[in-house]
Amino acid sequence: GFYPSMAEHCVKVFIDPREFPKYEQYIKDRQPIPLTTALKVVHLIGTDLLQMMGLSKIDMGLFKHFLNDQYNAIFTEFEPTQKEALELGLQSNILPLPPRKFFETRPFPKDFTVAVYSPAVNQALYNLDVMEKVAAKLPRIKFKFFGGETIGSKDNIEYVGRVKDMDEFIKDCSCLMRITVHDGLPQSVLEFLSAGRRVIFNHDMKHVNLEKRIVVDALVKAIKDESVKGLDIEASKWVRKEFSQEKFIQRIKNLAEYEPEKFWENNAQKWLLGVERIYDTKDWEEIKPYVDKLDPKSVIDIGCGEGQWSQH
Repeated sequence: GFYPSMAEHCVKVFIDPREFPKYEQYIKDRQPIPLTTALKVVHLIGTDLLQMMGLSKIDMGLFKHFLNDQYNAIFTEFEPTQKEALELGLQSNILPLPPRKFFETRPFPKDFTVAVYSPAVNQALYNLDVMEKVAAKLPRIKFKFFGGETIGSKDNIEYVGRVKDMDEFIKDCSCLMRITVHDGLPQSVLEFLSAGRRVIFNHDMKHVNLEKRIVVDALVKAIKDESVKGLDIEASKWVRKEFSQEKFIQRIKNLAEYEPEKFWENNAQKWLLGVERIYDTKDWEEIKPYVDKLDPKSVIDIGCGEGQWSQH
C-alpha cells in the first residue's frame, strides 16, 4: 500500500539509512530526501487508488512522477486495478497477493447463507445500509455480517463480530457478497472462492457474479441467482493455481536477482549527481596531488560506480 494520505510515512521505508540523522533538517529546508539505492517496490491496493482518484490534477501529477521515477517496480493486484492505475498515469505489473490459506470445498450449509464483510470503520465504503436492506428483502435467506464489533441477531441477520476461525466461518456460509464503493482484490474473495463458495463482487474476474450497481433490487436478484447453484469446484482449482503462495514467492525472488547492466543504468547517474552528499570527500585535498599526476586512461577504477577519479 502507498496511501497518499500517509505518503510521508510510506516514503520513510525507502530512505537511505545514512540520511536518517539529517531527516528533520531535510524537511525543514524543503530538500529532497535521498532514497536508498536498494530495490524499491510498491504494491498498490484498492484504497491507494481510491485516494489517488480524489487528488487534484496537480497533486496527482506530482505523485505520479514520484512513483514512476523513484521506484524500481510498481505492482497492482489484478486487471481492474491495473487499468485504474494506468488511467492515473501509473505503469504497473500485476502481482496478486495470495490468500493466507486455501480452504476445503465442503458442502454448503442446509440453509443458503450469505456472508457480508461489515467492519466497524468506513461503513459507508462497504454500503452496510444497502446490505441490510438487501437482507430485509430476502427473509428466507440467512445473512452473517462479520468483521465488526457488533454481536447478536436481528431478523435473518446474524452479527458475528470479528472472525477468529475463518475455516469454520466459511464452512457455515454459501456465498460472499462484497459490494463496496471501491475495491481492490480482497483476501475474503479469494478465500471464499478457494472453498468453492459463490461470490457476488463488484469487480470483473473469473468465477464471480459481477454486479457493479449498488442497488438493492439488483443485489437481491444476484443472490437469488446464486442460491440455486452448487459448489464451484472449478473456482477452487483456479484460485489455487493462479494465486498460489509458491508463484508469489518466486516472483519476489526474481525481483531480487542482480542484473548488473540494468542496475548500473538505473543508478549510476543518480550516484553521480549525489556524490558530494553521499560519499565522504573530506580526504580529497590530501589525495588530490596524487590523482593529478595520474593519466585517467591509465587507471582502472574498481568499485565506485561512476568513476569519481575521472570526474576530478
